Amino acid sequence: MISAQAAVTSKDIFNAEYYSEKYSDLAAAFGTDTAALYDHYVSFGQTEGRVFSELIDVKKYREAYKDLDEAFGDDWDAYVNHFVEFGYKEGRESFGTFNAKAYAERYSDLKDAFGDDLLALYNHYITFGISEGRDATYHASSSSSSGSNATPSSSTGRTEAPVTTVGRLLDPKTGAPVPNATLTSTRTSDVFEELAETVSGNDAAETVSGGDILEHRDGYYVVRTDADGYYEIPDFAPGVYRVEAEAEGFLSLTLNSITIEPQASDFAMPTFQMLSEGDGSNTVSGVAKDAVTGAPMSGVTVTVRADWNTYEGSAVTTVTTAEDGSYTLELARGYYTLEFSIDGYSSAFVNVASSNVNPNAQGVLVPSTTAVGEVEYRIVLTWGETPNDLDSHLVGPSAENGLFHVYYADKQYFEGDELVAQLDVDDVSSYGPETVTIVEAKADETYYYSVHDFTNGGLDNSTEMSASGAIVKVYLGAELVKEYNVPLYRQGNIWNVFKIENGEVVTINEYNANYDTIFGEYTLH
Repeated sequence: MISAQAAVTSKDIFNAEYYSEKYSDLAAAFGTDTAALYDHYVSFGQTEGRVFSELIDVKKYREAYKDLDEAFGDDWDAYVNHFVEFGYKEGRESFGTFNAKAYAERYSDLKDAFGDDLLALYNHYITFGISEGRDATYHASSSSSSGSNATPSSSTGRTEAPVTTVGRLLDPKTGAPVPNATLTSTRTSDVFEELAETVSGNDAAETVSGGDILEHRDGYYVVRTDADGYYEIPDFAPGVYRVEAEAEGFLSLTLNSITIEPQASDFAMPTFQMLSEGDGSNTVSGVAKDAVTGAPMSGVTVTVRADWNTYEGSAVTTVTTAEDGSYTLELARGYYTLEFSIDGYSSAFVNVASSNVNPNAQGVLVPSTTAVGEVEYRIVLTWGETPNDLDSHLVGPSAENGLFHVYYADKQYFEGDELVAQLDVDDVSSYGPETVTIVEAKADETYYYSVHDFTNGGLDNSTEMSASGAIVKVYLGAELVKEYNVPLYRQGNIWNVFKIENGEVVTINEYNANYDTIFGEYTLH
């Protein structure tokens, strides 16, 4: 057991099983030998930035807080002790997968027994909680309705029930959360034209007490982030919104035209990258790529507009990509939308925050003409630097075997001589794109698309994919018809994104650690 009487060290919270499972080279070398694993961490792991405990990622904790780096230098134990003694109470982010506050709030027996005692809660988790299957990650929707009991509109057949909507604000320079920020969401139009007459406007104000919701009236929400930078709106009415984020000491950020569609699952907002106040210009660079081949594209025009999700209007500046597909921009500190455009391809839009952390903003373009037909789907997956390898999986009907499964080990599926689906690009070194094409979807069949975190395939409690910023874009021909942000703060390595059923893209958006779920209604046998 861990004692808080003396300064807490890395050894006090070291979890040998976790350390071994997280790094395959260590598992092969040391198995579960606690002494050998700890010796490795002291000799090599801490300078390599390896994570040894669910409680804290010491390297990220150091990098996030300059005051601690200046105070402690390479004294790694000092960072551990600081978080336990001070950082947790100050609301600092540990960057670990264990969230003591969520663990206590989720289980009343633990709350009654340990209160907010960080070490006692962590002790319980590693001693009993893991084996009992208890969830220690932050999960804002754990106590709220997801809208799964919604009833369809009699006039349209579409679900009009509220959607639990969650998101987070981070400082891109440090990776630290932005607490006590205020987000104001204003509905600008309805999702479906046929429902427009039922929108009652933004009157009849009602102040909502409790939680972090400060104000709520039809089509208007004001919410404040918690100590970890998270927020939740449990009853977000479907519609198209403008979202404005403000926090003391940060530049205000506006996100235009974010669509909240009726769905049975939670909706994850894009993570807001809040820039601290300041002047000057910064470099934004990246590359344009063909979604189908993954090859860099030269001659692509990159148009820059102010704010996020700004799809038209006056440009701040423009550049053209070089022979290797690269571009470089010098932009005043602030928030921008980059449009990547070239003849023969649909435009791609990317939101960036111009700061002294150089963002790698790539534009992935889908061909605007197809050689097959109007029922061709292209599914494009992109993500951040971590984890290295996310894999796309497409499952559908096979006349011979009951199902086909297109993924990295079986990249094409034919029926006779006809290509049905293929994995166009398999990326294994971060960012993507990883692209799947359904050449001609049958209207009366069902197809399932999921993402597997291959890097953390053996870790059911990993949160790396959930924190990766992964985005899935679904194109029907040249038209972008759906876009999904990976669900936040979840444990697991499987993201069941959507299915195509009766000719429509139907949201699933479930997150788990059960590989079999990628097969949907089909079986492995």
